[in-house]
Amino acid sequence: MTHAHGELWTIKELFTYPNEFIYWTVHIAVYPYLTGLVAGAFVLSSLYHVFGKKELKPVAKFSLVFSFALLIMAPQPLLLFHLTQPQRAFNVFFTPHFYSAIAAFGVVFSAYMAIVGAEIWFAYRPFIVEQAHGRKGIMGLLYKTMTLGSYDLSDKALHTDEKIVKILAAIGIPSAAFLHGYVGFIFGSVKTVALWKTPLMPFIFLMSAIISGVALCIATYIVGMKLFKRTICPDTVRSMGKVLAGFIIIAFILESIDIVFHSYTAEEFWGILSVVLFERVAFDMFVVQWGLGMIVPLIMLLLPKVGTLRAFIASALVLNGVFVMRWNVVIGGQSMSKSFAGFMQYKMPIIPYNLETLREGLVAVIFLLVMPFVLLCIFNKILPVFPKRKGITASDIMTHMPLTVTTKTPVEEVADILVSKNISGVPVVDSNKKVVGVLSESDVIFRKEADSLTAKDIMTAPPVTAYADTSLAELRQIMADKHIKRIIITDKEGHAAGIVSRIDVVRAQEMGECQN
Repeated sequence: MTHAHGELWTIKELFTYPNEFIYWTVHIAVYPYLTGLVAGAFVLSSLYHVFGKKELKPVAKFSLVFSFALLIMAPQPLLLFHLTQPQRAFNVFFTPHFYSAIAAFGVVFSAYMAIVGAEIWFAYRPFIVEQAHGRKGIMGLLYKTMTLGSYDLSDKALHTDEKIVKILAAIGIPSAAFLHGYVGFIFGSVKTVALWKTPLMPFIFLMSAIISGVALCIATYIVGMKLFKRTICPDTVRSMGKVLAGFIIIAFILESIDIVFHSYTAEEFWGILSVVLFERVAFDMFVVQWGLGMIVPLIMLLLPKVGTLRAFIASALVLNGVFVMRWNVVIGGQSMSKSFAGFMQYKMPIIPYNLETLREGLVAVIFLLVMPFVLLCIFNKILPVFPKRKGITASDIMTHMPLTVTTKTPVEEVADILVSKNISGVPVVDSNKKVVGVLSESDVIFRKEADSLTAKDIMTAPPVTAYADTSLAELRQIMADKHIKRIIITDKEGHAAGIVSRIDVVRAQEMGECQN
């Protein structure tokens, strides 16, 4: 006996049309859930690479690699499991065009995967080269292949790597937003489903994506560091918690506005839609999705002294709340009959009894949600995301690519730079870009009136410098012996590579072993 697609898991109530079923099953809830996790994890990584949030450095590479593992699995629920003919999934990638929403997704997905893959390669290139020189056998061959013939580890090459990573991360942020915003667009463009027909849908999906991705990184970072017996960085956990709290507020506002929008416009479907929202999924939406998934975690994260356990619980609640949100949107949106007089319930297959219930049931969902963690563990064997502790050096804590002024820069212009950039000191370089002095706010404050003076006239020379591999203890000792507030970090040729201030040293001491 053959069944219409959806007949095996659809329960009908009151009047529905004979050909109406729940066509988009749990996989279409898992699909935006996984793509959302990708976007959130990548945004968290970019907060360090692009915006320089130093507290997030210990999780920058971890969240980047994790987003790649999630990215591999993101299209599988839709293209591999849900399609009745999975081989057609290849058409999305081999016949790209923008006349089909799903075919266009192939272009977006492929471009984003290329960006993330390239950023991972540049971020790990020094490690790959080191392993290529030091490892033998199959792993040595693998690392040699991964170098792509690039073995240069000079200061100039590493500096170029950092710039490229920053550029790719900057490009990746709108790409990540577009990837998941596009998923929301696909839902919002389906005008036959009342719940989805709103211009806010792409933004709602995007914000919930970011909070789920950040929450997953918090929970996985805590568990991973425990399993690998690494030291969890409290500052990093608190910083991720602040990011999560900020995006929760935005997501909550957007979802609330969406309900008000539907109520205010009061189109012909509002009667049955209000029954769905305020009766049939009321507990899931108001208690699980909003209450336990947003409000409670927000309170937990805003209270002072956020610890590891509290951050983990808040993240777990957010992850559950976002999944329930995806479920309510996908399944709840299809529960209304096109007749506006009946309802349909979705009963997910738990124990499979044929191929279709296996592919569309709980077993497949568990596989899809577990596989990103399996891939992360595999990647960790090649590109460590939970690295062993090493001694903190200047390169770990310095501000990379610092602002510089030349010896000919007028003092008044130097003062404007210090004020506008909110910094207290700046290296002075000569015509060959080599560091020849340093200017602090105390050097400038009494000299601004003299328009004829330049940086060369008032700079402190020669400057106190160090190399990127200088240890934290040595940096601290230099500051104490020289009675200075900052050290200029240079390469072997004397070019400015970074700057370490007293607050960087203090922060590093507080972070201790967690700094990688």
